[in-house]
Amino acid sequence: MILLYYLYYFILELTIGQTIGKIITKTRVVNIDNSEKPNFIKILIRTISRLIPIDFLSYLFSSNGIHDILSKTKLKKI
Repeated sequence: MILLYYLYYFILELTIGQTIGKIITKTRVVNIDNSEKPNFIKILIRTISRLIPIDFLSYLFSSNGIHDILSKTKLKKI
């Protein structure tokens, strides 16, 4: 199940830039510098960074999670 969780994020964010939750909230994953769709490496870093146990706590101090900071991505309203 854990592998499916990470594959879900990786595949959907790589292919369409959104997960089901992001579709509902009308947001999309983009590069932090030019608002284009992130490449394979950035999505891979973003997905692997979700393994950091304190990732969810980073939202207490920033509007971006650790996975956004490390992958140089952000969410953009569409």
